[in-house]
Amino acid sequence: MWLIGGLAPDFKTIADFRKNNPKAIRLAFSKFSLLCDSLGLIGKELVAIDGSKFRANNSSDKYCTAKKTIKKIEHYEEQAKKYLALLDANDEQERQNPPPSITKKDLQKKLSGIEKRIGELQVQLGEIGEHGDIALTDPDSKMMQVKNSGREVSHNVQIAVDSKHHMVVAVDVTSEAVDKEQLFEEERYINGSACRQCLVREQCTKTSYHSIVEQPFQRYADVVDARTAQNKELVRQRKCLVEHPFGTLKRALGFTYFLTRRTENVRAESCMHFLIYNLKRAIQILATQQIVEGMGV
Repeated sequence: MWLIGGLAPDFKTIADFRKNNPKAIRLAFSKFSLLCDSLGLIGKELVAIDGSKFRANNSSDKYCTAKKTIKKIEHYEEQAKKYLALLDANDEQERQNPPPSITKKDLQKKLSGIEKRIGELQVQLGEIGEHGDIALTDPDSKMMQVKNSGREVSHNVQIAVDSKHHMVVAVDVTSEAVDKEQLFEEERYINGSACRQCLVREQCTKTSYHSIVEQPFQRYADVVDARTAQNKELVRQRKCLVEHPFGTLKRALGFTYFLTRRTENVRAESCMHFLIYNLKRAIQILATQQIVEGMGV
């Protein structure tokens, strides 16, 4: 409302704006970060990076695993058996008076619907076996382990926080539950012909060839591990830096779950929320007038 001169748009206006302008929202976050830098709010000496899980717009009931799908198939197969038994009983009752309350046509219609559903679930089970678990509402969301509440269908929000005033300088969203998956892929080397001619292959592998995984950043990871072990205080500071914005967003601003779906839209929604966080923090530190002057307005 402050940005648009005190206007008070309704929820649909805000929802449509967020839906129709994901690139503009991400750009606004980046531009405001540059403004904060020009105003001296970003120290650029220490930046902490971490992630936090936020519940996706996808209920657990709409999240399909192989175990859940098999259980549903078994349930519908049991229902099909019951309807087949009812059809047999219906044939006997048709010979008697009065006629049965449920007609044979009704039973066959219900049985056909169950068989169709079983077929759909079997196709779904095959897709799960090929691609992994399926989220029906937000296909990019995943079941993730979250603190204090077990497991939830979520997205993993990653942020980089500058140490000077706890300003968020970068935002990203991933469907990977583990933060280490955000590292670059390791390259895999395979040479089957060389392995077949190798004189010591049996000492290396029992398969037809051996694959070698190159980790181009492993030497940096080793250095970081050593630095981490030697700088316990720096690790503690990192936790404080990142937990502050996440805590403010979840507790003070009440943002604990996404309203949008798919990774690109969720990423834009995250940028919008952290833009709000940065804006409120900048106003608290510098006051509105100085920020407006910094914009050149």
